Amino acid sequence: MKEVAETIKMLQDLLNFQIPKNVKKSVSEAKEILEGEGSLALKASKAISVLSEIDGDPNLPIMVRTKIWDIISKLEPLTKDS
Repeated sequence: MKEVAETIKMLQDLLNFQIPKNVKKSVSEAKEILEGEGSLALKASKAISVLSEIDGDPNLPIMVRTKIWDIISKLEPLTKDS
């Protein structure tokens, strides 16, 4: 699906930034979830959950936080698919 491929690319781009290790780990985890097998809605929900946890990190650069919000907003409509 095009939206998933775009979101995975956005996550990969985030990994190229200098970000804290815990943020990089969560971004990698979200990417792996989306690349895995299973229901698209479930994968999108899990990825949103992982990304939402790091959103409150005070060490998160504002540009990265904005990109995470963009990724979450792309994933939210996918949670309603079956």
